[in-house]
Amino acid sequence: MFSDWTVWRRHPWSVYATFQTTLTNWPIFFDPLLSWLLFHITADLPQTQKWTVRVLYLVWQYFVSRLIKYAGHFVRYPEDMVYIPAILFFGQLHCLIKLKALWTLNETAWGSREGADVDDSDRMIPLPSPSAPEKTPLLDESPARKRNSSPTLTHNDLDDEKTAFRVA
Repeated sequence: MFSDWTVWRRHPWSVYATFQTTLTNWPIFFDPLLSWLLFHITADLPQTQKWTVRVLYLVWQYFVSRLIKYAGHFVRYPEDMVYIPAILFFGQLHCLIKLKALWTLNETAWGSREGADVDDSDRMIPLPSPSAPEKTPLLDESPARKRNSSPTLTHNDLDDEKTAFRVA
């Protein structure tokens, strides 16, 4: 996304809706910071105004802004309101999942497949850029592909004019 800017030109909505929100939505860090700032900003207000502003903000931050997208669902299925704490918790958990993914961005471990990470030559090949495709190796020239080459078809493998193929 940042090395080849093609996706920014071809799919701007995807960049905004997917990537931008993934990179900027970090509630586990920003929610406590915003709450701390609000509590310090409202410190000099009269007692009733101070607590009114703080409570309204916390209700807005933790309930209204997080649950507005589920309003239609809760109107149709009011019995699902018992899941509101789980929805709020998952927002924080999802932030931790994204943080873990950011920390392990360059790891390609599959975990459950035996020998999956023995040779990363196919998976870690730099993709050809649209401007210079000749600078990157072709997939057929990769060491793993040569080592595990499958039988190929030759011209002599054609039967009749029905173009039925036999493996050489």
